[in-house]
Amino acid sequence: MKESIEFDDTVKKIIPIIINFNPEKITLLLDIDNRFPNMEAKRVQAEEFKLNSKSEFHLTIIGSNTWEKIKKSISLLEKSEREKILNKIYVLSESIKWNITLQNNFFYIEKEYAEEDPNNQGSLIYEKRKSIIQMAEINGLKNFYRQLNVLLWEWFDEPLPHITLYTTSTRENKRLRGIGIYSQKQLEELSPQKI
Repeated sequence: MKESIEFDDTVKKIIPIIINFNPEKITLLLDIDNRFPNMEAKRVQAEEFKLNSKSEFHLTIIGSNTWEKIKKSISLLEKSEREKILNKIYVLSESIKWNITLQNNFFYIEKEYAEEDPNNQGSLIYEKRKSIIQMAEINGLKNFYRQLNVLLWEWFDEPLPHITLYTTSTRENKRLRGIGIYSQKQLEELSPQKI
């Protein structure tokens, strides 16, 4: 049986955020001012792993795992009803008293991807991404998901709060993309290296 990863409770500071809801993609991000993540804390390791500094930082509240389920759950509704629900999600996101603290927990992770080649049907393009992430705590996350579940009569899992500090990819056009991590289990499956 795989051991669970323990997180240090030490926190860095409370971070101000901007709520960024995209109703077309059904994503919700909490954008962080670029001055707040302490990039120097892991710069040496980032250079050793040949990673690039991120230029923007956010915590994902509704990512692809959740938006796919939301999209499916509202797909049979009339357009006006879908828009009402999306507006309610936005209003809910604005009503939450979000508080972010960055923890003193950093991990190096790698993940391989394969996607269909748009220029060569039946062929795959392979990619390997590498990142350094910093764990976070989001006060308001449980409350948001509790209300989202009631609103949509669904059960959505809360995402694993973290920000990506450094990243790279074997594909040039994706070298600043992070690695989507939606749960503690998914993080553990990537065999993270605590740094």
